[in-house]
Formats: sequence, structure tokens, C-alpha cells
Amino acid sequence: MKRNFQWILLSLILLLGILIRAWNFGSLPSGLNQDEASSAVDAYYLYHYGVDRNGISYPVHFIAWGSGQSLLYGYLLIPFVASGLNPITTRLPMLLLGVLTLPIMYLVGYRTAGRRFALIAVFLLAVSPWHIMMSRWGLEDNTLPFVFLVGYLCMLLSTRNNHWYAAGCGGCHWHANRGQYQRIKRWILPCKATPTNLCASRTRSTCRIFTFYSVKKQTR
Repeated sequence: MKRNFQWILLSLILLLGILIRAWNFGSLPSGLNQDEASSAVDAYYLYHYGVDRNGISYPVHFIAWGSGQSLLYGYLLIPFVASGLNPITTRLPMLLLGVLTLPIMYLVGYRTAGRRFALIAVFLLAVSPWHIMMSRWGLEDNTLPFVFLVGYLCMLLSTRNNHWYAAGCGGCHWHANRGQYQRIKRWILPCKATPTNLCASRTRSTCRIFTFYSVKKQTR
């Protein structure tokens, strides 16, 4: 009975988080940020012509306004802008990532400190103004919570029975941070120390190898 109540509570929290993020989606915030528009236009050109708006075929870094722009969100946009460029198609991938971050947060909390802690964590994230705004705004750095938490969850799973494929998946997600906003690449290094120490404390050699390799590559 207690477990059923916890599942009902989790479902209500997830529903609340989805409603908050989807209400008036596309019009709040109004208009498009210049970086949102830049990523959307590059994705539109890549979908239709195979080059960005500067004529470069599938670049590893967008030129954008001249100072460069990370490409992860732009590439995620490609299938969504097929129907046209507007605030909804530009922000829809970020809405989906924001919603998916909620159950990922629950799983991370559950694997870290149990079901009660997980419910508190996912509730705080569901009502967090910071994350609500990120979920409604298609900026390149707003993919960080989802990408990092998926990588962290994979590392947590890899400590059980030395699941090398989970560690590999986690390393791949952390490498995806290289396609995000430049400052995130430096900020995320201290965060990686937590799962690195976790893996080391569990004496899982495969996990340590993947985690060390991921952190080492991030510093280059």
C-alpha cells in the first residue's frame, strides 16, 4: 500500500512538472532569443541543404554570429524544423528534454539515497523556476541537466555487476557536453568527480576506466 502511494505521488509530481512546462508553450517567453533563432536557422539549412547558413557541410561548431556556437542543440533541432521555423518547433526539443529530466532525476535519487529522497528531488526539480525556464527556452546550454543526469545514472548503474556498457553509455553522454555552451565544459569537471569517486570506491575497474577517459578527454 505504501509503495502504491509512492507511485501515485510520483505520477502526480510528473504530471505537475509537465503541465507547468507545457502551459502556453511557444508564447512564454515571448519571441525568440537571438541564439535560439541562430540554432534554428542552421538546423533548417542542414535539413534542407546539408549545410549551415554559412555553407559549411555538417560543421563541428557553428559560426553563428562570428564568435561560434555549440552544435548539440542545433543538431537535435534538425528533425523538428522540417515543418517550418517558429517558436514551437524551435523549443520543442528542449521541452521534451526538460520533461524527460524529471524521471531521470527520480532514478538518480533512488539509486543514490532511496525512494523518499528521490521523490523529494524530483518534486524540487519539477517546481524549480530555474528548470522550468530552461525547459521553455531553446538555448544550447539548457540541455546540460538532461545530458549530465543520464550520464550520471549510467555510471551509477555501472557500479552494479560491473556493467561496462552502462559505463560506456555514461561516458558518451558526458562527451556530449563538449557540444554544449563553452563555460559548461569547465563547470562540469568538478561534477564528474562525484561519480568518479563513486566508481573508484566500488572497485569496478571497467567503470573507472570509462570515467577516467571521459574526464581526461573533457580537459583537452
